Amino acid sequence: MSQHLTRPDAPHRRARQWGPSFGGGSLLALGFALLGPDASAAPSPSAPAEAASPQADTQADKPDTDNGAGPTCIITGSTTPPKDLELYDKASGGSVVARLTGVETPLKAYEFPKGSDERARLDTGTGKGHFRIQGYVHTKQLPLYTKKALTVLQGHLWIGAHQEVHFDGSSPKRIRVAKHMKRPLSQTFKTWTSCSNLSFDQGTPPGWSIDGDARGYRMKSDSITLYDDYGRDKSDVVTLNRAAGSEMVFWSTKRHGAYVQVAYQGEIMLEAWAKASTLKALPKGEIMDHYVPPKRVVTGSKVQVQGETKLVKTTREHYLRLEAKEDAPKIGKIEIDTEVLVLDVVAGWASVMPKDATVMPPKEGQFWVNAEDLGLSPPTKPAPPPTPAE
Repeated sequence: MSQHLTRPDAPHRRARQWGPSFGGGSLLALGFALLGPDASAAPSPSAPAEAASPQADTQADKPDTDNGAGPTCIITGSTTPPKDLELYDKASGGSVVARLTGVETPLKAYEFPKGSDERARLDTGTGKGHFRIQGYVHTKQLPLYTKKALTVLQGHLWIGAHQEVHFDGSSPKRIRVAKHMKRPLSQTFKTWTSCSNLSFDQGTPPGWSIDGDARGYRMKSDSITLYDDYGRDKSDVVTLNRAAGSEMVFWSTKRHGAYVQVAYQGEIMLEAWAKASTLKALPKGEIMDHYVPPKRVVTGSKVQVQGETKLVKTTREHYLRLEAKEDAPKIGKIEIDTEVLVLDVVAGWASVMPKDATVMPPKEGQFWVNAEDLGLSPPTKPAPPPTPAE
């Protein structure tokens, strides 16, 4: 028996069983934007309000774009950040205080700016077992993931759950995200969502199944326009642009005259009507490989340490500095229960790095901590030679 997945905005009591529809509850429109090569799109007419699932993002208010998301919009989780992602000491300008190596690490981002070309606050660490650096990072470089399907065009187009998206702006308690697709479409989809619907944790996208009597269709040309209905009063929903060398397969169990109701699920989810003349039906029983985007993997830096080192595990927090002096600015802390490699001790200051190498100082720089605080006592002075007896 084939399984069915319900559309994100279809109430459970009315879930249609016509074929490959989509998983998980109910979503209302969040606003929309579509960009891409020769992007063409029109908003679908407002659909009747439907019962909302508690799992859905149902906030549809128009974002106040005069301000950024503010301090209450917080995104957390563990991720493999881009290699050598730099943290600055100021929201604009300033100096680099640390860099992430591409090794998986817990992160906390907040104070998101209004514009996508600005910086947000970023903290490394969780309170235990890490170097906690507090700085600012370019928001576009942060790998964000959806916790659930996000509506782009109500009733027709969604960004899938557990898909990578990128920051594209914010307003109080809201973030606009962009989903950049390279295969099978060459296109970008944007939408607004609540901060709570985003995470640094990648997760696993939900699977889906194809109804046993569903028919496969592929695009005849490099672009196709989809509609909200098959009738005379139908409206354009979106024009899709296929990536060079790729195939996009739709599935359907329903046709009305010259129109086919099609569905697609991958990085995005689609349900709309297409002109049959723009599609080529696959022979019955024939399927094509379904493109599955690769899981994001970043190869972290390989840190080579020369000379002897000493491993210390902290029992309390210690301030970190970029200079070996007491009046140097504090850039963060070594958290409790952190394994620390001591690289050198100079004039009462220890040059250190985390054993897991998740965060490193700026190039040509060093992290410094008070050596005595780490329990690294200065070498004792040799005892004076005995005084000769008279």
